[in-house]
Amino acid sequence: MRGESPSIRFESSRYQNSELLLNFAAEKLFNVVQLSTGAILNVTITNFDGFSTEGMLITKLQNVGNVTSEFGVQVKCTSPISPVEGKAVYLSPQERTTVHFPLYAESLDSESSECSVVLKDAIGQTLSTSSAQFNVTAVEKDYGAQGGAVDGPDDGSEVGDGNSAMSNPSFCGCSHFFSIFCFLLNGCWMNILYAIFAIIAIILGALVLRKFLMRWLWKLWKTEKPRDNDVQRRRPGYFEDPYHGHSVPYL
Repeated sequence: MRGESPSIRFESSRYQNSELLLNFAAEKLFNVVQLSTGAILNVTITNFDGFSTEGMLITKLQNVGNVTSEFGVQVKCTSPISPVEGKAVYLSPQERTTVHFPLYAESLDSESSECSVVLKDAIGQTLSTSSAQFNVTAVEKDYGAQGGAVDGPDDGSEVGDGNSAMSNPSFCGCSHFFSIFCFLLNGCWMNILYAIFAIIAIILGALVLRKFLMRWLWKLWKTEKPRDNDVQRRRPGYFEDPYHGHSVPYL
């Protein structure tokens, strides 16, 4: 049981159930971690629009050591970039690889930002760092057609009383109150409920108005319809005798 490759052998002439218990001292157990030196060759970030998934950080790494090892890659960016999750890579001696990190900007405005890439070995020691700067492009805001006349000088200024989606925040950036498709795109769920309730109220109001209108027309028709007794009393050639209570022919 001693030496660099200890082994144990037990021979038996028949099949049988057996248990083997091995005891090792804790100080005899250890984990082998291979450490190697790595380097960041370059870091590239292209400009992209805010609130989009087009941002991408691309970095090229190399294991400059002589053993296969694990490396950790971390990315730290300034505002308005969201936190970026790190990655682990395994590289053979002198192997190169490219790692991609998606970037997301939590802003609609144009801003400058910087991201730093940190390369660490298997036990967390920093081996190399590199950074790159880039710009977040402002997002163009388009709220659709705007209606209404503008009161003011015709010099391109935005002074006036025109009705627009920008001047009415209750429309959630949409052109009018019933822009349900626009509400869906902007995630304005309360506006969708208000629009549905308004449509239901309009339908109920129309039904009630129709009921009262039909009732009024029916009463009007019954009022103007001549009675049978009146028709008989107004027969041609006869008049009503007020003293005897019957019709008397004209003489």
